[in-house]
Amino acid sequence: MRYIVYDTETSGLDTTFDQVLQFAALLADEDLNEIESLVVRCRRLPHIVPSPGALLVTGVRPVDLEQAELSFHQMMLKVHRKLVAWSKGGAVFLGYNSIRFDERLLRQALYQNLLPVYLTNTNGNVRGDVMRMVQACAAHHPNRFIVPTDEERCAVFKLGEVAAANRIVLDNAHDALADARATLAVARLLRERVSDGWNWMLRMASKKGVQTILRSPVLCLTDWYSGKPYSFMVTPAASITSASSEVAMFDLAHDPATYLNLPSQTLGGYITGETKVLRRLRTNAQPILFPANLAPEDVRGGKLSESVYLDRARRIQMHPRFRAMVTQAMSHLYDDEVPAEHVEQRIYDGFPPDDDLVLLTDFHKAAWEERMPIARRFLDKRLRALAGRLIGVERPGLLSAVERHRFDDFVASRLLADGAVPWRTVQKALDDVEQRSQAADSEQRDRLAEIETYLRDIAKHARSQ
Repeated sequence: MRYIVYDTETSGLDTTFDQVLQFAALLADEDLNEIESLVVRCRRLPHIVPSPGALLVTGVRPVDLEQAELSFHQMMLKVHRKLVAWSKGGAVFLGYNSIRFDERLLRQALYQNLLPVYLTNTNGNVRGDVMRMVQACAAHHPNRFIVPTDEERCAVFKLGEVAAANRIVLDNAHDALADARATLAVARLLRERVSDGWNWMLRMASKKGVQTILRSPVLCLTDWYSGKPYSFMVTPAASITSASSEVAMFDLAHDPATYLNLPSQTLGGYITGETKVLRRLRTNAQPILFPANLAPEDVRGGKLSESVYLDRARRIQMHPRFRAMVTQAMSHLYDDEVPAEHVEQRIYDGFPPDDDLVLLTDFHKAAWEERMPIARRFLDKRLRALAGRLIGVERPGLLSAVERHRFDDFVASRLLADGAVPWRTVQKALDDVEQRSQAADSEQRDRLAEIETYLRDIAKHARSQ
Protein backbone atom coordinates (compact mmCIF):
# COMPACT_ATOMS: atom_id res chain seq x y z
CA MET A 1 0.00 0.00 0.00
CA ARG A 2 1.31 3.41 -0.95
CA TYR A 3 0.86 6.60 1.06
CA ILE A 4 0.00 10.06 -0.22
CA VAL A 5 0.79 12.79 2.29
CA TYR A 6 -0.58 16.23 1.48
CA ASP A 7 -0.99 19.73 2.85
CA THR A 8 -2.66 22.96 1.76
CA GLU A 9 -2.07 26.65 2.27
CA THR A 10 -5.25 28.61 1.93
CA SER A 11 -6.83 32.06 1.80
CA GLY A 12 -8.22 31.49 5.30
CA LEU A 13 -9.70 29.00 7.75
CA ASP A 14 -13.24 28.76 6.36
CA THR A 15 -13.46 25.30 4.81
CA THR A 16 -16.55 26.29 2.80
CA PHE A 17 -15.79 29.73 1.41
CA ASP A 18 -12.00 29.97 1.42
CA GLN A 19 -9.69 28.80 -1.36
CA VAL A 20 -6.63 26.56 -1.64
CA LEU A 21 -3.71 28.73 -2.79
CA GLN A 22 -0.93 26.15 -2.54
CA PHE A 23 -1.14 22.37 -2.63
CA ALA A 24 1.71 19.98 -1.92
CA ALA A 25 1.73 16.20 -1.84
CA LEU A 26 4.26 13.43 -1.41
CA LEU A 27 4.03 9.89 -2.72
CA ALA A 28 5.64 7.45 -0.26
CA ASP A 29 6.22 3.72 -0.38
CA GLU A 30 4.96 1.21 2.18
CA ASP A 31 7.93 2.08 4.43
CA LEU A 32 7.01 5.79 4.29
CA ASN A 33 9.99 6.71 2.13
CA GLU A 34 9.35 9.64 -0.21
CA ILE A 35 9.24 8.64 -3.88
CA GLU A 36 7.89 11.70 -5.65
CA SER A 37 6.54 15.15 -4.82
CA LEU A 38 4.12 17.70 -6.20
CA VAL A 39 3.86 21.38 -5.25
CA VAL A 40 1.70 23.91 -7.08
CA ARG A 41 0.42 27.43 -6.45
CA CYS A 42 -2.43 29.35 -8.01
CA ARG A 43 -3.94 32.79 -8.35
CA ARG A 44 -6.72 34.17 -6.19
CA LEU A 45 -10.21 33.61 -7.47
CA PRO A 46 -11.86 36.98 -8.25
CA HIS A 47 -14.61 36.53 -5.65
CA ILE A 48 -12.31 35.45 -2.79
CA VAL A 49 -11.03 37.89 -0.17
CA PRO A 50 -7.89 36.53 1.54
CA SER A 51 -7.62 36.61 5.30
CA PRO A 52 -5.00 39.11 6.53
CA GLY A 53 -4.09 36.66 9.27
CA ALA A 54 -3.48 33.86 6.75
CA LEU A 55 -1.26 36.14 4.65
CA LEU A 56 0.76 37.11 7.70
CA VAL A 57 1.23 33.51 8.86
CA THR A 58 2.13 32.05 5.47
CA GLY A 59 4.20 35.02 4.28
CA VAL A 60 2.27 35.13 1.00
CA ARG A 61 2.37 38.60 -0.56
CA PRO A 62 -0.49 40.16 -2.53
CA VAL A 63 1.61 40.04 -5.69
CA ASP A 64 1.88 36.26 -5.27
CA LEU A 65 -1.90 35.98 -5.27
CA GLU A 66 -2.25 37.81 -8.56
CA GLN A 67 0.80 36.65 -10.51
CA ALA A 68 1.02 32.91 -9.82
CA GLU A 69 1.50 30.92 -12.99
CA LEU A 70 -1.64 28.80 -12.65
CA SER A 71 -5.29 29.64 -12.22
CA PHE A 72 -7.24 27.82 -9.53
CA HIS A 73 -8.78 25.55 -12.18
CA GLN A 74 -5.45 24.77 -13.82
CA MET A 75 -3.93 23.93 -10.43
CA MET A 76 -6.77 21.60 -9.48
CA LEU A 77 -6.59 19.77 -12.81
CA LYS A 78 -2.89 19.08 -12.15
CA VAL A 79 -3.63 18.02 -8.57
CA HIS A 80 -6.43 15.70 -9.64
CA ARG A 81 -4.41 14.05 -12.41
CA LYS A 82 -1.42 13.47 -10.15
CA LEU A 83 -3.42 12.11 -7.20
CA VAL A 84 -5.39 9.76 -9.44
CA ALA A 85 -2.17 8.45 -10.98
CA TRP A 86 -0.48 8.01 -7.62
CA SER A 87 -3.46 6.25 -6.02
CA LYS A 88 -4.10 3.75 -8.80
CA GLY A 89 -4.71 0.42 -7.07
CA GLY A 90 -5.43 2.11 -3.74
CA ALA A 91 -3.51 4.39 -1.39
CA VAL A 92 -3.68 5.80 2.13
CA PHE A 93 -4.15 9.58 2.06
CA LEU A 94 -2.61 11.28 5.09
CA GLY A 95 -2.47 14.86 6.30
CA TYR A 96 -2.09 16.67 9.59
CA ASN A 97 -5.44 17.80 10.97
CA SER A 98 -6.58 17.01 7.46
CA ILE A 99 -9.95 15.41 8.17
CA ARG A 100 -11.20 18.60 9.82
CA PHE A 101 -9.42 21.07 7.54
CA ASP A 102 -7.29 20.22 4.50
CA GLU A 103 -9.53 17.50 3.12
CA ARG A 104 -12.61 19.69 3.40
CA LEU A 105 -10.84 22.36 1.37
CA LEU A 106 -9.56 19.77 -1.09
CA ARG A 107 -13.09 18.45 -1.57
CA GLN A 108 -14.43 21.96 -2.08
CA ALA A 109 -11.70 22.62 -4.63
CA LEU A 110 -12.55 19.45 -6.55
CA TYR A 111 -16.29 20.16 -6.32
CA GLN A 112 -15.97 23.73 -7.54
CA ASN A 113 -13.91 22.55 -10.51
CA LEU A 114 -16.42 19.83 -11.42
CA LEU A 115 -14.05 17.01 -10.46
CA PRO A 116 -14.88 13.87 -8.38
CA VAL A 117 -15.21 14.97 -4.77
CA TYR A 118 -14.53 11.72 -2.89
CA LEU A 119 -11.06 11.08 -4.24
CA THR A 120 -9.46 10.14 -0.93
CA ASN A 121 -11.92 7.45 0.16
CA THR A 122 -13.10 5.73 -3.02
CA ASN A 123 -11.55 3.35 -5.56
CA GLY A 124 -9.64 1.49 -2.86
CA ASN A 125 -8.34 4.63 -1.14
CA VAL A 126 -8.67 5.38 2.58
CA ARG A 127 -8.02 8.59 4.46
CA GLY A 128 -6.20 9.07 7.73
CA ASP A 129 -5.07 11.97 9.86
CA VAL A 130 -1.61 11.87 11.41
CA MET A 131 -2.69 14.28 14.15
CA ARG A 132 -5.48 11.86 15.12
CA MET A 133 -2.90 9.07 15.18
CA VAL A 134 -0.62 11.09 17.47
CA GLN A 135 -3.59 11.81 19.75
CA ALA A 136 -4.60 8.16 19.83
CA CYS A 137 -1.10 6.98 20.70
CA ALA A 138 -0.69 9.71 23.31
CA ALA A 139 -3.85 8.53 25.07
CA HIS A 140 -3.49 4.77 24.72
CA HIS A 141 0.28 4.26 24.41
CA PRO A 142 1.75 7.10 26.51
CA ASN A 143 5.46 7.84 26.87
CA ARG A 144 6.38 6.25 23.55
CA PHE A 145 6.08 9.41 21.47
CA ILE A 146 6.84 12.92 22.70
CA VAL A 147 3.84 15.24 22.82
CA PRO A 148 4.71 18.79 23.94
CA THR A 149 2.67 20.58 26.60
CA ASP A 150 1.92 24.21 27.36
CA GLU A 151 2.31 26.11 30.63
CA GLU A 152 -0.87 24.52 31.98
CA ARG A 153 0.43 21.02 31.10
CA CYS A 154 -2.13 20.58 28.34
CA ALA A 155 -1.01 18.64 25.28
CA VAL A 156 -0.15 20.69 22.20
CA PHE A 157 -0.67 19.01 18.83
CA LYS A 158 0.41 21.76 16.43
CA LEU A 159 2.59 20.24 13.73
CA GLY A 160 5.53 22.57 14.30
CA GLU A 161 5.66 21.91 18.02
CA VAL A 162 5.20 18.16 17.70
CA ALA A 163 7.95 18.06 15.09
CA ALA A 164 10.33 20.13 17.23
CA ALA A 165 9.68 18.01 20.34
CA ASN A 166 10.67 14.91 18.36
CA ARG A 167 13.71 16.56 16.70
CA ILE A 168 12.11 16.69 13.29
CA VAL A 169 13.38 19.62 11.27
CA LEU A 170 10.61 21.84 9.92
CA ASP A 171 12.09 24.62 7.85
CA ASN A 172 9.74 27.17 6.33
CA ALA A 173 6.69 26.23 8.42
CA HIS A 174 3.34 27.01 6.77
CA ASP A 175 4.74 26.19 3.37
CA ALA A 176 2.67 23.29 2.07
CA LEU A 177 5.61 21.17 0.90
CA ALA A 178 7.56 21.69 4.15
CA ASP A 179 4.50 20.81 6.21
CA ALA A 180 3.83 17.69 4.11
CA ARG A 181 7.42 16.51 4.64
CA ALA A 182 7.17 17.16 8.37
CA THR A 183 3.90 15.21 8.46
CA LEU A 184 5.58 12.29 6.68
CA ALA A 185 8.47 12.40 9.18
CA VAL A 186 6.04 12.40 12.13
CA ALA A 187 4.20 9.44 10.59
CA ARG A 188 7.44 7.53 10.08
CA LEU A 189 8.54 8.13 13.68
CA LEU A 190 5.11 7.24 15.02
CA ARG A 191 5.13 3.94 13.16
CA GLU A 192 8.62 3.20 14.47
CA ARG A 193 7.92 4.00 18.13
CA VAL A 194 4.27 2.99 18.44
CA SER A 195 3.80 0.39 15.75
CA ASP A 196 0.78 -1.25 17.42
CA GLY A 197 -1.04 2.08 17.79
CA TRP A 198 -0.08 3.08 14.26
CA ASN A 199 -1.36 -0.15 12.76
CA TRP A 200 -4.57 0.02 14.75
CA MET A 201 -5.32 3.58 13.69
CA LEU A 202 -4.70 2.62 10.06
CA ARG A 203 -7.59 0.18 10.48
CA MET A 204 -9.70 3.06 11.80
CA ALA A 205 -8.87 5.05 8.64
CA SER A 206 -11.25 2.75 6.77
CA LYS A 207 -15.01 2.98 7.30
CA LYS A 208 -15.13 -0.80 6.85
CA GLY A 209 -12.49 -1.23 9.54
CA VAL A 210 -14.50 0.89 11.98
CA GLN A 211 -17.70 -1.01 11.21
CA THR A 212 -15.89 -4.29 11.90
CA ILE A 213 -14.75 -3.26 15.37
CA LEU A 214 -18.22 -1.92 16.13
CA ARG A 215 -19.34 -5.54 16.32
CA SER A 216 -17.54 -5.74 19.69
CA PRO A 217 -19.92 -5.28 22.62
CA VAL A 218 -17.65 -2.96 24.64
CA LEU A 219 -15.17 -0.44 23.25
CA CYS A 220 -13.18 2.56 24.41
CA LEU A 221 -13.87 5.85 22.60
CA THR A 222 -11.36 8.67 23.13
CA ASP A 223 -11.21 12.29 22.08
CA TRP A 224 -9.25 15.36 23.09
CA TYR A 225 -10.68 18.60 24.43
CA SER A 226 -8.49 21.59 25.35
CA GLY A 227 -5.37 19.46 25.36
CA LYS A 228 -6.76 16.74 27.64
CA PRO A 229 -7.83 13.17 26.70
CA TYR A 230 -11.31 11.96 27.59
CA SER A 231 -12.05 8.26 27.29
CA PHE A 232 -15.46 6.59 27.50
CA MET A 233 -16.44 2.94 27.68
CA VAL A 234 -19.19 2.58 25.07
CA THR A 235 -21.36 0.17 23.13
CA PRO A 236 -23.16 0.78 19.80
CA ALA A 237 -26.72 1.94 20.50
CA ALA A 238 -28.09 2.70 17.03
CA SER A 239 -28.53 0.43 14.05
CA ILE A 240 -25.35 0.15 11.99
CA THR A 241 -25.77 -0.01 8.24
CA SER A 242 -23.21 0.12 5.46
CA ALA A 243 -24.70 3.42 4.30
CA SER A 244 -24.55 5.16 7.66
CA SER A 245 -21.50 7.23 8.56
CA GLU A 246 -22.75 8.26 11.99
CA VAL A 247 -23.44 5.94 14.91
CA ALA A 248 -24.68 6.64 18.42
CA MET A 249 -22.60 5.04 21.17
CA PHE A 250 -24.08 4.52 24.64
CA ASP A 251 -21.80 5.63 27.50
CA LEU A 252 -21.54 2.58 29.76
CA ALA A 253 -20.71 4.74 32.76
CA HIS A 254 -24.52 5.05 32.98
CA ASP A 255 -26.97 2.30 33.93
CA PRO A 256 -29.14 1.66 30.83
CA ALA A 257 -32.25 1.02 32.99
CA THR A 258 -32.82 4.76 33.30
CA TYR A 259 -32.96 5.26 29.53
CA LEU A 260 -34.28 2.09 27.88
CA ASN A 261 -37.93 3.15 27.70
CA LEU A 262 -37.50 6.85 26.94
CA PRO A 263 -39.04 8.32 23.76
CA SER A 264 -36.81 9.49 20.94
CA GLN A 265 -37.42 13.20 21.71
CA THR A 266 -36.01 12.76 25.22
CA LEU A 267 -33.11 10.65 24.01
CA GLY A 268 -32.19 13.42 21.57
CA GLY A 269 -31.42 15.62 24.56
CA TYR A 270 -28.92 13.04 25.77
CA ILE A 271 -27.12 13.27 22.41
CA THR A 272 -26.86 17.05 22.16
CA GLY A 273 -27.37 18.18 25.76
CA GLU A 274 -24.90 18.86 28.53
CA THR A 275 -25.15 15.27 29.84
CA LYS A 276 -24.18 13.14 26.86
CA VAL A 277 -25.28 9.62 27.58
CA LEU A 278 -25.17 8.96 23.83
CA ARG A 279 -22.08 9.96 21.88
CA ARG A 280 -21.94 10.44 18.13
CA LEU A 281 -19.25 8.61 16.21
CA ARG A 282 -18.40 9.17 12.55
CA THR A 283 -17.24 5.92 11.01
CA ASN A 284 -15.59 7.75 8.10
CA ALA A 285 -13.52 10.17 10.21
CA GLN A 286 -10.93 7.84 11.79
CA PRO A 287 -12.36 7.77 15.32
CA ILE A 288 -10.06 6.98 18.22
CA LEU A 289 -11.81 3.72 19.01
CA PHE A 290 -9.87 0.98 20.78
CA PRO A 291 -10.66 -2.47 22.22
CA ALA A 292 -11.86 -2.41 25.81
CA ASN A 293 -8.68 -4.02 27.12
CA LEU A 294 -6.64 -0.99 25.96
CA ALA A 295 -8.77 1.50 27.88
CA PRO A 296 -6.80 3.76 30.25
CA GLU A 297 -7.57 3.68 33.97
CA ASP A 298 -9.04 7.18 34.01
CA VAL A 299 -12.11 6.56 31.84
CA ARG A 300 -14.99 8.93 32.46
CA GLY A 301 -17.23 7.84 35.31
CA GLY A 302 -14.51 5.70 36.86
CA LYS A 303 -13.43 2.33 35.56
CA LEU A 304 -15.92 -0.44 36.31
CA SER A 305 -15.50 -4.21 36.11
CA GLU A 306 -15.60 -5.98 32.79
CA SER A 307 -18.71 -7.89 33.88
CA VAL A 308 -20.61 -4.65 34.56
CA TYR A 309 -19.75 -3.25 31.14
CA LEU A 310 -20.71 -6.49 29.40
CA ASP A 311 -24.01 -6.69 31.28
CA ARG A 312 -24.91 -3.09 30.41
CA ALA A 313 -23.93 -3.60 26.77
CA ARG A 314 -26.00 -6.80 26.62
CA ARG A 315 -29.08 -4.95 27.89
CA ILE A 316 -28.63 -2.31 25.20
CA GLN A 317 -28.23 -4.90 22.45
CA MET A 318 -31.21 -6.94 23.67
CA HIS A 319 -33.57 -3.96 23.63
CA PRO A 320 -34.62 -3.36 19.98
CA ARG A 321 -37.10 -0.63 20.89
CA PHE A 322 -34.41 1.42 22.61
CA ARG A 323 -32.07 1.09 19.64
CA ALA A 324 -34.92 2.07 17.31
CA MET A 325 -35.64 5.16 19.43
CA VAL A 326 -31.96 6.13 19.36
CA THR A 327 -31.87 5.72 15.59
CA GLN A 328 -34.97 7.91 15.34
CA ALA A 329 -33.42 10.52 17.63
CA MET A 330 -30.29 10.56 15.47
CA SER A 331 -32.38 11.05 12.34
CA HIS A 332 -34.05 14.13 13.86
CA LEU A 333 -30.80 15.91 14.75
CA TYR A 334 -30.79 17.77 11.45
CA ASP A 335 -34.50 18.63 11.29
CA ASP A 336 -33.90 22.29 12.12
CA GLU A 337 -31.18 22.80 9.52
CA VAL A 338 -31.94 25.64 7.12
CA PRO A 339 -31.59 24.61 3.47
CA ALA A 340 -28.27 25.82 2.07
CA GLU A 341 -28.54 29.02 0.08
CA HIS A 342 -25.11 29.07 -1.56
CA VAL A 343 -23.70 26.46 -3.90
CA GLU A 344 -20.54 25.96 -1.80
CA GLN A 345 -22.73 24.88 1.13
CA ARG A 346 -24.49 22.25 -0.97
CA ILE A 347 -21.48 20.07 -1.68
CA TYR A 348 -23.04 17.09 0.15
CA ASP A 349 -26.59 17.48 -1.17
CA GLY A 350 -26.54 14.14 -2.95
CA PHE A 351 -24.85 12.83 -6.07
CA PRO A 352 -25.49 14.24 -9.56
CA PRO A 353 -27.72 12.11 -11.81
CA ASP A 354 -26.03 9.63 -14.12
CA ASP A 355 -26.74 11.75 -17.20
CA ASP A 356 -24.82 14.62 -15.61
CA LEU A 357 -21.84 12.37 -14.92
CA VAL A 358 -21.63 11.65 -18.66
CA LEU A 359 -21.91 15.37 -19.40
CA LEU A 360 -19.13 16.13 -16.91
CA THR A 361 -16.76 13.98 -18.95
CA ASP A 362 -17.82 15.80 -22.12
CA PHE A 363 -17.41 19.16 -20.36
CA HIS A 364 -13.79 18.51 -19.42
CA LYS A 365 -12.89 17.11 -22.85
CA ALA A 366 -14.50 19.94 -24.82
CA ALA A 367 -12.83 23.13 -25.97
CA TRP A 368 -13.77 26.12 -23.85
CA GLU A 369 -15.96 27.48 -26.66
CA GLU A 370 -18.10 24.33 -26.44
CA ARG A 371 -18.49 24.19 -22.67
CA MET A 372 -21.27 26.67 -22.02
CA PRO A 373 -23.80 24.76 -24.17
CA ILE A 374 -22.85 21.62 -22.24
CA ALA A 375 -23.17 23.46 -18.92
CA ARG A 376 -26.72 24.51 -19.75
CA ARG A 377 -27.69 20.83 -20.11
CA PHE A 378 -26.75 19.83 -16.56
CA LEU A 379 -29.80 18.68 -14.62
CA ASP A 380 -28.13 19.37 -11.27
CA LYS A 381 -28.46 23.10 -10.49
CA ARG A 382 -25.19 23.01 -8.56
CA LEU A 383 -23.27 21.86 -11.61
CA ARG A 384 -24.87 24.53 -13.79
CA ALA A 385 -23.92 27.23 -11.28
CA LEU A 386 -20.36 25.98 -10.83
CA ALA A 387 -19.81 25.51 -14.56
CA GLY A 388 -21.01 29.05 -15.28
CA ARG A 389 -18.74 30.42 -12.55
CA LEU A 390 -15.79 28.40 -13.88
CA ILE A 391 -16.24 29.75 -17.40
CA GLY A 392 -16.65 33.28 -16.00
CA VAL A 393 -13.28 32.99 -14.25
CA GLU A 394 -11.36 31.17 -16.98
CA ARG A 395 -12.91 32.51 -20.19
CA PRO A 396 -15.14 35.54 -19.41
CA GLY A 397 -15.09 36.55 -23.09
CA LEU A 398 -17.20 33.50 -23.93
CA LEU A 399 -20.11 34.69 -21.81
CA SER A 400 -23.06 36.48 -23.36
CA ALA A 401 -23.65 40.08 -22.28
CA VAL A 402 -26.34 38.92 -19.85
CA GLU A 403 -24.16 36.12 -18.46
CA ARG A 404 -21.17 38.46 -18.08
CA HIS A 405 -23.30 41.01 -16.23
CA ARG A 406 -24.61 38.27 -13.94
CA PHE A 407 -21.07 37.01 -13.25
CA ASP A 408 -19.74 40.51 -12.47
CA ASP A 409 -22.66 41.06 -10.09
CA PHE A 410 -21.83 37.79 -8.36
CA VAL A 411 -18.19 38.80 -7.87
CA ALA A 412 -19.12 42.24 -6.60
CA SER A 413 -21.70 40.81 -4.20
CA ARG A 414 -19.11 38.47 -2.71
CA LEU A 415 -16.51 41.21 -2.30
CA LEU A 416 -18.67 44.15 -1.26
CA ALA A 417 -21.68 42.62 0.51
CA ASP A 418 -23.06 44.38 3.56
CA GLY A 419 -24.50 42.71 6.62
CA ALA A 420 -24.16 39.17 7.91
CA VAL A 421 -22.92 36.97 5.08
CA PRO A 422 -21.09 33.68 5.68
CA TRP A 423 -18.01 34.58 3.62
CA ARG A 424 -15.23 37.14 4.15
CA THR A 425 -15.92 40.49 2.47
CA VAL A 426 -13.41 43.25 1.79
CA GLN A 427 -14.83 45.24 4.70
CA LYS A 428 -14.47 42.31 7.09
CA ALA A 429 -10.85 41.92 6.01
CA LEU A 430 -10.19 45.67 6.42
CA ASP A 431 -11.65 45.54 9.92
CA ASP A 432 -9.31 42.63 10.64
CA VAL A 433 -6.33 44.65 9.39
CA GLU A 434 -7.23 47.54 11.66
CA GLN A 435 -7.58 45.28 14.68
CA ARG A 436 -4.31 43.48 14.02
CA SER A 437 -2.43 46.74 13.48
CA GLN A 438 -3.07 47.80 17.07
CA ALA A 439 -0.82 45.05 18.47
CA ALA A 440 1.55 44.64 15.50
CA ASP A 441 5.29 45.30 15.49
CA SER A 442 6.84 47.53 12.82
CA GLU A 443 7.44 44.70 10.35
CA GLN A 444 3.89 43.42 10.73
CA ARG A 445 2.49 46.94 10.34
CA ASP A 446 4.32 47.27 7.03
CA ARG A 447 2.86 43.97 5.87
CA LEU A 448 -0.60 44.98 7.04
CA ALA A 449 -0.34 48.30 5.22
CA GLU A 450 0.50 46.41 2.04
CA ILE A 451 -2.49 44.10 2.60
CA GLU A 452 -4.78 47.06 3.25
CA THR A 453 -3.76 48.69 -0.03
CA TYR A 454 -4.37 45.40 -1.81
CA LEU A 455 -7.83 45.00 -0.30
CA ARG A 456 -8.83 48.54 -1.25
CA ASP A 457 -7.65 47.89 -4.81
CA ILE A 458 -9.84 44.75 -4.94
CA ALA A 459 -12.86 46.77 -3.80
CA LYS A 460 -12.13 49.61 -6.23
CA HIS A 461 -11.89 47.20 -9.15
CA ALA A 462 -15.15 45.48 -8.13
CA ARG A 463 -17.01 48.82 -7.99
CA SER A 464 -15.76 49.79 -11.44
CA GLN A 465 -17.14 46.69 -13.16
